[in-house]
Amino acid sequence: MVPSHQEVFLRYYVLHVLDKLEPLDQKKLQDLGLHAINDREAEHWSLTVKSQLGLSETIDLSIWNLWVRNRLITEREGLDYSAVHFAE
Repeated sequence: MVPSHQEVFLRYYVLHVLDKLEPLDQKKLQDLGLHAINDREAEHWSLTVKSQLGLSETIDLSIWNLWVRNRLITEREGLDYSAVHFAE
């Protein structure tokens, strides 16, 4: 199944919050000009995505908390858990 645009942007947003998004991907996302498409002032792509997806003000903290909890669980079980896997 092909992910929706919203799912793709949410994955990139999660990787951005975790500081795991590659610089080239950051640049490509910024160069998309999402703010202009959505009639917003010039801003970082992540702010536009956060607004357009209706994400809460505390979503970054929630993402970090869940990431840390899941990492601890998988480390205890001897598994590798990547940020990309988490974002999916």
